[in-house]
Amino acid sequence: MARTPVTIVAVGDVHGHHRRMVALVERWTTHHGVVPDAVIQVGDCEPHRHLDDLTTMAGPSKHKRLGDFADFHEGRSRFPWPVYFIGGNHEPYGWLDQHPDGFELTHNCHYLGRAGSFEVRGVRVVGLTGIYSSNAPASRPHPNSIARHSNKDHIWTLPEDADVALDAGPAHVLITHDWPEDVLAQASAMDRRRHDTGNPHAQALLELLQPRFMFCGHMHTRHERAIEHDDAPPTTFVGLDHILSGNDAIYGFSITP
Repeated sequence: MARTPVTIVAVGDVHGHHRRMVALVERWTTHHGVVPDAVIQVGDCEPHRHLDDLTTMAGPSKHKRLGDFADFHEGRSRFPWPVYFIGGNHEPYGWLDQHPDGFELTHNCHYLGRAGSFEVRGVRVVGLTGIYSSNAPASRPHPNSIARHSNKDHIWTLPEDADVALDAGPAHVLITHDWPEDVLAQASAMDRRRHDTGNPHAQALLELLQPRFMFCGHMHTRHERAIEHDDAPPTTFVGLDHILSGNDAIYGFSITP
């Protein structure tokens, strides 16, 4: 018996605009006539429940806005399908890092943890939280208390996170916040921030897991390309734009394992 394809919608940086995300995915659903089995989000989700959460987010004060996640957390709004997200560099890590292995924040909204995975009818999605910096303290574990550390200490991807993500494979779909270093290097100058060199941990996962699809955010630009492998089908790589860009922030697809 043929397997039923699994439909997934990938979403770019939400930055607290959760109702906007729901509206875009619902519009995609109406247009294509199919309800997604899951929605995956590539970080900078910003699920702030209240002002205390906002104070634990890294970033300049001008970008710290509460957003509308409280409506979902308190039941005034709802996610119509399961949403799975990873952390970016702008998250309430004072809350998220209480659950480094992931948890359900509210109905149908799941954090995958520092590195994690989920499966839908045989299709496995693997995610890696954080961004890379050559200046990050790779030998020091993630802080277990935000009160004693800078908010920025919580945003880095560490080698042990990548090891956990690798162990979660094989993967049909891979999501990371920032781009693999080789993909970013090959992108056009318009698609790159000069200060961003890409993520070698994401690069390693791309090469070792060889997923059918890979999605990233962070750069706030849409970029698609095929990544060739020597002994596996190519990976469709998609860099997703900011949620306020509209259709450039989402990508829907079906996959049969």
